[in-house]
Amino acid sequence: MTGYSREQLEVKLSNGVSYREFFADAPRMNPDCTRIKGVVCGIHVETIEDP
Repeated sequence: MTGYSREQLEVKLSNGVSYREFFADAPRMNPDCTRIKGVVCGIHVETIEDP
């Protein structure tokens, strides 16, 4: 979904990157990410606005 390689993911995880930084620095977001639907902690994912 984000375009990171396995090596890039391992570096990000070992550096303790925040969620915000992880997604902001993503090399290539999947264009179908807007199709993701569901509920996380009672919040409908599809209703969250992308700033």
